[in-house]
Amino acid sequence: MGTIHDTVLRIRQRVAALGPGNWLLAVSGGMDSMILLDAAAETLDHDGLTVATFDHGTGPAAREAVALVAEQSLHLGVGCVSGRAERTASSESEWRAARWNFLSDVAARLDATVVTAHTLDDQIETVFIRVLRGAGPRGLAGLLADSPVARPLIETTRAEIEQYAEGDRTPYVTDPSNTDRRHLRNRVRLDLLPAMERATPGFSRSLLEVAEKAAAWRARMEAVALTFHMMSD
Repeated sequence: MGTIHDTVLRIRQRVAALGPGNWLLAVSGGMDSMILLDAAAETLDHDGLTVATFDHGTGPAAREAVALVAEQSLHLGVGCVSGRAERTASSESEWRAARWNFLSDVAARLDATVVTAHTLDDQIETVFIRVLRGAGPRGLAGLLADSPVARPLIETTRAEIEQYAEGDRTPYVTDPSNTDRRHLRNRVRLDLLPAMERATPGFSRSLLEVAEKAAAWRARMEAVALTFHMMSD
């Protein structure tokens, strides 16, 4: 993984590769997204940057996270837009839907591309969940599927994110729901994936390879579909 300096430089280079444009950073206040904010503020033109943060209405930790994002955005000189759920959701899917509705609305208003802090570990978890749910090749691509969302940290591991936070002393809030095993993703992260990796070393790498092949298949099928569509016009 290299030194802390090397890790900070590598992550900033990945974010800098976004280049010029209107970028809407989805920042929750957690470690991953606060690193995204810090790296973007260091490497991208602030005129094209906006931070979006969303309070799911789940309690003090959510309010603390939104406040931290707004404070850090101001400190870094980046504009910030915040939203709040109209009602308290009861499931991960409802939280996600409310957050993405907010992000989509803000992105459309600003004519901006949403940028998330999804990491390589998020991709592994997503693919594993898709496997558990019996997804086909389209679903197994996970976060590698073609998307209007930019994910500059998708090749960055959670360990690298932690090293960046330690070296740069980036502030963040730890959401207590991240250890709540009622949520499938937490069970996958905390229990199932570690157990599978112990039983079958290299299991996570295999999931990534499946996702890469599925993403390539999706791209080929979409190209074929486009060709047939053009021929039929």
